Amino acid sequence: MSGMLVLTRKPGEEIHVGDVVITFLSVRGTSGRIGIQAPPNVRIVRGEHLKSKAGYEGDLRPCVAEIEQPETANTI
Repeated sequence: MSGMLVLTRKPGEEIHVGDVVITFLSVRGTSGRIGIQAPPNVRIVRGEHLKSKAGYEGDLRPCVAEIEQPETANTI
């Protein structure tokens, strides 16, 4: 990577990256919660799991974050 874009977001605000929507949900102490909406073909893996599987060509499904329903769902 050549650089990093750093953004500040408030709860409820979103960041769009192509077809992926990242929603900032909340902050508790030093931890933040985000929600990620992505097409089924986009693999989402937490960074620490990806690093621990470096060079591993097998199944990463156990490392993929479980999908949970947001506390407040936006309906149109």
